[in-house]
Amino acid sequence: GDVDWASERATLLDWLDDPSLRLRFFAAEALGKVGRAADVDVLFGVLEANADADVFLRHAAVWAIHRIAVRSDAFDAVWARRDDPSRAVRMGALLVLRHAADPRIAHFLDDPDPLLVVEAARAIYDLPLTDAMRALAALAPELQPANADDRQVGQALHRRVLGANVRLRTEDGAIALARYAADPTQLESLRGMALEALGRFGAPPVRDLTMGFYRPLAPADPEIVASVFRVEGGALVESSLGARALEIANEVGELPLEDEALVELATDPSRPAAARVSALEALATRGGKDVDRRRLAERAMGEPEPSVRTAGRRLLLAVDRDAGLAALVDAAREGATAFERQRAWSVLGEGPSAQGDQAIEEGLEAWSAGGADAGSALELLEAATARGGAIGARAAALLSPPTVGDTASLVAARRWALAGGDAERGRDVFQTNGDCMRCHGGERGHGGGVGPSLAGISAKGPEHVLASILVPQAEIAQGYASVVVTRSDGSTVSGLLAGEDDASLQLDVGGGTIERVDKVDIVARTEPSSGMPPMGLVLPPRDLRDVVAHVMSLK
Repeated sequence: GDVDWASERATLLDWLDDPSLRLRFFAAEALGKVGRAADVDVLFGVLEANADADVFLRHAAVWAIHRIAVRSDAFDAVWARRDDPSRAVRMGALLVLRHAADPRIAHFLDDPDPLLVVEAARAIYDLPLTDAMRALAALAPELQPANADDRQVGQALHRRVLGANVRLRTEDGAIALARYAADPTQLESLRGMALEALGRFGAPPVRDLTMGFYRPLAPADPEIVASVFRVEGGALVESSLGARALEIANEVGELPLEDEALVELATDPSRPAAARVSALEALATRGGKDVDRRRLAERAMGEPEPSVRTAGRRLLLAVDRDAGLAALVDAAREGATAFERQRAWSVLGEGPSAQGDQAIEEGLEAWSAGGADAGSALELLEAATARGGAIGARAAALLSPPTVGDTASLVAARRWALAGGDAERGRDVFQTNGDCMRCHGGERGHGGGVGPSLAGISAKGPEHVLASILVPQAEIAQGYASVVVTRSDGSTVSGLLAGEDDASLQLDVGGGTIERVDKVDIVARTEPSSGMPPMGLVLPPRDLRDVVAHVMSLK
């Protein structure tokens, strides 16, 4: 095949029936390079006989058909197989069309075999095939509930259908997301994905919903989501995702509940805290003319749930600014939880006020003197930065401390990262921007071979964790220090220092091989070095604090 020995084409055709799967594989590969349009039918015969039993042979036959079709313009012969009784033949035709990026592949979205449907969805969404995207998005109302354990077929299809509706950038796409999110028969994890996609529909993230690829989309008119909530908002709020739906409804200004219903929700201790918070925030924004909002705020501020107490202070601020500011200052200084202190500083930083400015300035003085609360210091510094002027410049310098110096000074300058972080968000940073998964591996960072396991590292305390992120070189885990050794004969050996005694070094040179180097033969050796870059020096402050919180949560 490589030398285009077309005179041996008949031999290759004969070998397609050979008992050896390996020989059939290479015969199909070669035939793809020298074959003719008439050989497409023969190769489909190979697919039918194989019946998907050997995926390597299927790949060889599919790739050969594609090569011949491109060279001989034989795609009509491929298209003719779209409704073949043999599932293996239909799969082959589908895969050839995928290689050709042919939008006619959308035909297989109606195939009776679920595996072909999801393969067509993968081709349309993953490539992507823009001309077929609307057909994929149109499957949303017909999706049968996916099984929780069926990640590779059912859930794979659902994720791509949801993603296709996001990519439409139309009201139809947003409505499909809303109706899917409100459907109680679908998996809640997928419904949550649909609702989040709806909430970010106007300005979607640059990374793709399903694949995680960099696929930025154009912004959509905010009125699209608002109009969807006017029609579908009631069903969303009444669903099991109602708390998050209320938050989004608040953001777009289309709450589907009347004041009376919001008050009932806000005061019902049996309802999720997130839903009660959303109701209180809605009343703060909307006004609620027939509602005693001050009394409701005071009641919320006495609730046992910190997030409800925080929402109560925001409501009080909307009703009585002076009283609300006083409550926020008290919460920022002496709130019962880090969450309340953080939120209070953040709200005080939103707008200038004599009470807020004085509290921020006093808090900044206390922090600079070595006091104040580490769990809410980052929010305090951000609030001070927002003030601008000399205070803002001072706070900004504390948020961006020097990146050179000894370990102790680097940690001390970032002690705002030692407490108050969001462990769940930190996990996301660990897996993405922080690039920690590359070496430490595992969803929870419990070891990936290249870097040490992080299980139990929390026992060493947050200062150790922060120092390790800022200056990995300072304390290298046993077995993960890289060294380069030069022998007396001029040769070098590099690897991880697996062990050392009086007579030799033991280096892990990869592939499970430990090489022993006698010390009498060593003329030079480098200082042990860590393969981990000092990521903590480049991460934004919140990311750094959240990663510390995530690593401290590992058991």
